[in-house]
Amino acid sequence: MQKTLFIKLIVISIVSLLLLIPLGLVEGIVTERSSYRYEVALDIAQSWTGKQDVVGPILSVPYKRKITHKIWDKELEKYISHVQYQKALYHYLPDDLKINGYSSTQERYRGIYKVPVYSSKLDIMGSFDLSHDPATEDAAITMLWKEAFLSVEIADIRGIKSELKLLWNGKNSEFLPGTNLYFLKQGVNAKVGKSKLNRVKSNNFSFHLDLNGIESLRFSPIAKTTTIALRSSWPHPKFIGRFLPQKREISDEGFTADWSTTHFSTNMAARLTACNEGECVGFDQDLFGVAFVQPVDIYHQAERSIKYAILFILLTFVIFFIFEMRKRSPIHPIQYGLVGLGLAIFYLLLVSLSEHLAFGLAYFISSFACIALLSFYVSRVMKDRGRGLSFGAMLAFLYGLLFTLIRLEDYALLMGTFLVFVTLAATMYFTRRINWYEAVENIPLSNKVGRNEL
Repeated sequence: MQKTLFIKLIVISIVSLLLLIPLGLVEGIVTERSSYRYEVALDIAQSWTGKQDVVGPILSVPYKRKITHKIWDKELEKYISHVQYQKALYHYLPDDLKINGYSSTQERYRGIYKVPVYSSKLDIMGSFDLSHDPATEDAAITMLWKEAFLSVEIADIRGIKSELKLLWNGKNSEFLPGTNLYFLKQGVNAKVGKSKLNRVKSNNFSFHLDLNGIESLRFSPIAKTTTIALRSSWPHPKFIGRFLPQKREISDEGFTADWSTTHFSTNMAARLTACNEGECVGFDQDLFGVAFVQPVDIYHQAERSIKYAILFILLTFVIFFIFEMRKRSPIHPIQYGLVGLGLAIFYLLLVSLSEHLAFGLAYFISSFACIALLSFYVSRVMKDRGRGLSFGAMLAFLYGLLFTLIRLEDYALLMGTFLVFVTLAATMYFTRRINWYEAVENIPLSNKVGRNEL
């Protein structure tokens, strides 16, 4: 008779493995729908703007270096000096940079999918110290101060929604498209050389930037001291990048965040030195800011729930098997399979409903429908309404634990382990008085036809 029990357990295990097929199909649907949403975000970005990164400003001053070559003249039979001038750029980073901004948000739709977009109003101000003159260190250099220009990198210039004007030392200058710097991507530049450049004291600048974007807004800590204060009406921010805000407040009305960095933590001084020696890289690194995320990622949570699906089905089969042992009423493997399919349908219901309803409400409706269906089915299979209600109560408990698991990020493994332990302990407790040899003798491998008619 031990052989009979062993065979039945093997058959139930095979049924459990076969249920991986519909679960895989459901997971494929979730992945497909998630990719659709990503395509929607790209489509909206093409018609709106993309993610925005603001790098700069950087002040660049052209200079020419005098290079003298000695060339042998055969006719004169002597060396003649030949002079050439090599042109390059010398760069300055701001001494201080302050950005005060407000971002108003809205949601753009494509069918059932929605993506948050924002419109930012940024007041950017700061100062440059131009007291260091490389010409004093190298007599071959002549600085062309009148050709100096200011550059700002903006990740997607389509997001600029108003005319840009630079106020430099009290004089206005217009921004033009392009950064004029190979190491900065698309952006804007403004000529400042015709304005008076203070070589002794600070050169103050300021400009206002109306910038549209999608999903995220980031800045570069490019100055010796960078201070950023950002406010928004979006109540679900995710602070991203190398530096987190020193102060932040989040409420249903939106958020406020303040950042402050120095060149000691960003290594910008070393990058500037390398840039002036011909290796301009890294100014667009160390970006930080905020992402305007959706409060509930239904596909991410659905994927997490499917990861626990086989464990969930096995726990349900354990309960089903305990009922079979205690009731001494044989349950056919096909009936195990139908119960497993009912559990698999739950995940499909969850995904389809959560696209139109709040995730919590979709989860409640899906779980309630599956609990009601399986409770009715078990009560008819076992011809015991009480058993069906008990089975439904245990399913409700498992669905409650699953909901907790997919909501928790940091404690999901702990909760999953605890669930397995509690289930094993409960199985051992409820089967402690079962005489397995006697139970096996009274339960055949499968039902006879008509034994458990519905």
